Amino acid sequence: MNPVRFSLRYPQVTLALAIMLVASGVYALLRMPRREDPKIHVREGIVAAFYPGASAAEVENQVTQKIEQRLFKIEGVRREKTYSTSMNGAMFVNLNLEDNLQDTEKFWSKLRLDMAELKKTDLPEGVQGPIVDYDFGDTVAVLLAIHGDHYGYRELKDYAERIESSVRRIRSVSKVKRIGEQKEEIDISSSLSRLAQYSVTPDKVYKALEGRNMVHYAGAVPTENGKPPIQTTGAFEGEEQIRRVMIDVSHTGQPVYIGDFANVERVYKDPTQYARSRGERAMLLSVEMQEGNNIVDFGKDVHAALDRMRPLLPPDLKIDFVADQPTVVAERVRDKTMRGLVEGDGDDEGQYPDRQVVEGDVHGRPDRFE
Repeated sequence: MNPVRFSLRYPQVTLALAIMLVASGVYALLRMPRREDPKIHVREGIVAAFYPGASAAEVENQVTQKIEQRLFKIEGVRREKTYSTSMNGAMFVNLNLEDNLQDTEKFWSKLRLDMAELKKTDLPEGVQGPIVDYDFGDTVAVLLAIHGDHYGYRELKDYAERIESSVRRIRSVSKVKRIGEQKEEIDISSSLSRLAQYSVTPDKVYKALEGRNMVHYAGAVPTENGKPPIQTTGAFEGEEQIRRVMIDVSHTGQPVYIGDFANVERVYKDPTQYARSRGERAMLLSVEMQEGNNIVDFGKDVHAALDRMRPLLPPDLKIDFVADQPTVVAERVRDKTMRGLVEGDGDDEGQYPDRQVVEGDVHGRPDRFE
C-alpha cells in the first residue's frame, strides 16, 4: 500500500505516530547522558614495582619475569607492544591492550587482583607494589577550591574531608581526589654536641622509636565464651609522647629522654604540589562522574550536597567552582535548543566571555559558592 495514501486515509494513525515520535525524541533529549568530554577507553597502562637495594639483575630475575609471566596469562594483552624496563630498585611494564577487547574496566580490575595475589604468593619480601596505573583518560566534572585567609593546611584538610564525605554519597560520583594536600611529619632535630653530651647516637634514637611505635601481642584472657586477645599498642599520638621516650641511662643513673637533647616538632613535608585560589592557600577537590549519567543532573546533586554541608562549615570558608562542567553543558544545550543552531557553533570565548584561566592551568567557568 502506498504510504502517502495510507496516511491520508487514516489521519488519526498518522497523527498518533507523529506524536509518539516527537514524545520519544523529547524524552531522549531530556534523559540522554550528557557530558562535555567524551569517555575515553584507555588501552595503555603501567605496572610498577619497587625493590629497594636490589640490583637491576636481581629486579629482573626476581620481580620483572614473575610479573610478566602472570601478565601474559591474562587474555587481552597485546604482547608485541608490551615491554618492561628493569633498573636498580625498580621495574616498569608498559602495557598495551588488544583493540578488540571491549570491557577494559573488567581487565584492569582483574589485573589489580592478579598483581595483589602475586605479591602475596611469589614476590620476595620487601617488594613495594606491583602498582597498576591506567587512569589517564578520566576527566574532572567538578573542581572545587576550598580556601580561606585564616586557615592552614591542616584545617583545610579537615574541611575538605567533610565535603568529600558529603559528595561521595551521591550515586553518580565515580572518584573524588584531594589536590594540594600537604603531608605532616614529626621532625626530631639536635646537634652533635648535645648528642655527645648525653652519649647518644642516632642509631640508638632510631631503635628506641622503632621499638616503641609498634603493635605487640599481649596474650589472651580465658573466659567462658573463649579467649579474647589483649590488644596493646605503642603508636605515638603526639609530640609529647615522643619527647618522653627513654633512650639510655646516664653515668649518674638518670634516664635520658629524647626531649633532653632534641627538638621535637610537627612540620610539613617538602611540598611536591600546592594549590592557591584568589591568592590564598587552598585545597582542591576534583569530582568525577560515573559513565552513563546526565552531567546536568549530576551538577544539581553536587550543589545540593554542598548546600546541606554549608551550615556545618565556618562562614568565612570559601568554596569556589574552578571547573563546572554541569553548568557549561546546561548552558550549551539550552543555547543550542533556543537558537536552533541558527547562528552556528561560534567560538567558546564569544559564548562565554567570563571564562578565565585559574592558577594551575585549569580552565573552567567559575561559579562562586559561599
